[in-house]
This record gives sequence, C-alpha cells and structure tokens, in this order.
Amino acid sequence: MNVRFWGVRGSLPTPVDNKALEEKLVQVVLRAREARLDDVDQVRRFVAGLPLALRGTYGGHTSCVQVTSGQDEVILDAGSGLYRLGQWWEGQEPAQRPQVHHIFLSHLHWDHTLGLPLFAPLGYAGHRVVVYGAHPGFEGHLQAQHAPPSFPVPLTALKGECAFRTVAPGRPVRVGTLRVDCMELPHPGRSFAYRVSDGHASLVYATDAEYGDLSPEAVGRYVDFFQGADVLVVDAQYDLHESLGAKRDWGHSSALTGARLALAANVRWLVLFHHDPSSTDEAIARMEAQVQAYLDAQGASSRCRAVAAYEGLEIAL
Repeated sequence: MNVRFWGVRGSLPTPVDNKALEEKLVQVVLRAREARLDDVDQVRRFVAGLPLALRGTYGGHTSCVQVTSGQDEVILDAGSGLYRLGQWWEGQEPAQRPQVHHIFLSHLHWDHTLGLPLFAPLGYAGHRVVVYGAHPGFEGHLQAQHAPPSFPVPLTALKGECAFRTVAPGRPVRVGTLRVDCMELPHPGRSFAYRVSDGHASLVYATDAEYGDLSPEAVGRYVDFFQGADVLVVDAQYDLHESLGAKRDWGHSSALTGARLALAANVRWLVLFHHDPSSTDEAIARMEAQVQAYLDAQGASSRCRAVAAYEGLEIAL
C-alpha cells in the first residue's frame, strides 16, 4: 500500500505569500554564507539538507489523500488537492491512467469538496468517478454546489461520468483488494473517518473531529476503530491552548490530542493534518517536533512516529 498527500490544509486553500517567501530566502542566504558552495552539486546538496520549512512549504491545498495498492486506488476527500492529483494523472501515459476513480468524502464542508468539478478525469469521455458519502442526500448537495450560479458547468454536463454511492458504518465497501470501513466523528454537520486496508497494511483517515472528553470511556470507540493502524491521519488544526480556549467547540482538534489517541491505539505513523490557514510552515514544523518529543517521552512503550503532512508526502507500507 502507498499513501500520497495532495492537499493537507484545512478550511480554505492558502498559498504561501510573498512576505513568507522573502523571509525563507533571507534565512537560506544566511545559512549559505557559512557553507562553502563552489559548484551546482554542492548547492543542490545544501538545499536538500535544509528543513522543509525553509527549502519549500507544507502546502496550501485542502484535503486530498490518495491510497493505492497495486492497481487499486481510493481517494480520500475532494479538496483543492484533488486538482493537483488530476494534473498528475494527466501527465501519465494514457495506458497507465486508471479509468475509474473512487472518492470517499469525510463530509460536505466546502474545503473537502471544491476540487471535484476540476478533477481532470471528469473532462474525458469514457472515464468514471464514483463519489461515496455517508450524509443523506449528499448527491443533491454536491450537484447544487457544482452548478450555476456557484459553478459554470454542472457535474452532469462534464464529459466523464460522476456517480454517487452511499456508505454507512458497519457496511464495508470493496474497491478491488482494498476494503473501506467508516465511522462517524464528532464534528459540526457530522464527519466520517475511513479505514482503508488491503489485508497487509491499513490507514485511518480521521480528519475534522473535536473529541472534547478524552477519558477512555469517551474515546474508546474511536480508539477501537484506529487500533493497530499503520497510519493514522488526524485533525491537528489548532494548538492545545486554542482547542481548549478560544476555539473550543469549533469542531477541530490539536496535534497533542491526536498523539494521545495514537498512543492508545498503538499506531505506527501519526500524520498531523488539516493545518490551519494561519499556520506558517515554521509553526507546523514546531508542532511536529513538539509531538514527536511527547511521543518519545512515553519511552519504549511508544513505537509511534509523527510527521506533519505536506503536499507530496508519500508513505510506503
């Protein structure tokens, strides 16, 4: 199984602004003054050794994660990152392009659906996109969202076919060798987590959730769903103070909440996801370091490694 992240931001697409880019350049130049860079190869090695927060960016596209196992593919959420996935798809040799795509929506908030009509395969006749959702009437909501006056071309007018399927907890879906299970998460308007497994490895995608009470009794059913996953993707939009203070009841969690759940569920990889639009690359890097320090402090009982999601991140399982 292979996992690739195409969109990792929450709420709305957030490109890096010019001021942030300028500050990155200043910091890189200061570091370069201390290094002896006599040729292009040395420069490339120097740049490759810089922290991601300096040499690049975690990314500004909203939620979209691709899971593949052999020829089978599942896409989790249709945020603006889905557009980037579609661009990548168009760059493949035609014979290597999948003709059917399966997209599972966590919920219907716009940052998780806005990429759907811009997904390249829907522009090609003979190609099919199947969208799965657990919200009653979700097809009608998407059809209305992606039609005039909100969008110039209705989904039904695109060259490719867009079909819809309803999912529910306790009713797994098969996509080739991949099994997809879902469960409801605590979030305004309801959100759903997905567990994708191929019989050898598993990923749990659990974005957009605010757990509140973290007692074992309160979170036990979530821990059971996450249990033993190779990868757990969690909502890490706020820091701990925000999640307990000014932004309490806003429907999102902190990275440390995700870490506690990951430890309880004995997962291998904790992926911090759904970054706040206001979070800088430097702030996201600090969050990752803080969470890893927390996990390390748990001693030998913790096998979990934390990584802040970034566009292009790939995890091979």
